[in-house]
Amino acid sequence: MMRRSVRAVLVLSAGMLLPFSYAQQPSNAANEFHVDGSCHIYETVPGPKGPIARRYKDRGICDAGTVHESSRTETDMSLPRRNRIHVTIRERTFTLHNPTPEPATFVLEQKVPKGWEVDSDPQPNKLEGTVATYVVLLAPRQTVSLHVGERNPPPL
Repeated sequence: MMRRSVRAVLVLSAGMLLPFSYAQQPSNAANEFHVDGSCHIYETVPGPKGPIARRYKDRGICDAGTVHESSRTETDMSLPRRNRIHVTIRERTFTLHNPTPEPATFVLEQKVPKGWEVDSDPQPNKLEGTVATYVVLLAPRQTVSLHVGERNPPPL
């Protein structure tokens, strides 16, 4: 099993993090995985009365690591006087694994709490309202780590 961080893979392959062009809906493509911030995987499967939306977890495909929270004081000197603010940062690493013998696309949608902003490297492909969307392309059987961060309050 190949394991790399997304940051390292992005340096090697500029196409790893793709421009967002997907609708927010479950996928029925075998090579596309739609996941949320809790690593629930959404898919559409055929049913007797038509397609059925299904949600499940599989830690062998998506694993959301523990949320790490840190706080610190930052100083802003762009005003006539020094201004110190207390900043809280939350970080989480998602481990994504492509279990198929074909390249696969992962679409991760992470909710950003009100009053917080995305503080990730790489940045999301799309930020709409309170949802940050990351699109990651994985080679067959490849495993990568995706760092997702949030900060409150936003930088001055």
